[in-house]
Amino acid sequence: MVGGEPVSYDIAELVPGPLTLAVTAAGYRPIALPVEIAAQGVTRTELEPSPGLHVRGMVQAAGRPLNDARVTLIDTVGGEHTVTAAGYPPKATQVTMHGSGVDSHDIELSHTGE
Repeated sequence: MVGGEPVSYDIAELVPGPLTLAVTAAGYRPIALPVEIAAQGVTRTELEPSPGLHVRGMVQAAGRPLNDARVTLIDTVGGEHTVTAAGYPPKATQVTMHGSGVDSHDIELSHTGE
């Protein structure tokens, strides 16, 4: 869906049988679902992605931003997530999502003894 309107697409020359259809769109959560491609005719599938949330923050060490740190957001049921940052010894923190997301969730990394 773009602006509330359905989006159509055609994919030609697929081999009949099972496959996974994965869809991503800015502002929506990614979605993947199994689809059985018919031997003849057109296979039609409808899906409705959920609006996405966002988390914005900064990973820093010794008070300086780490531009090359990798951040992973792990989803759990109920809106609570784990944010893991790597590049130094990994550190995981909890963040609870409300409404459209979280505008600030900073992580401070350090080596043992710093």
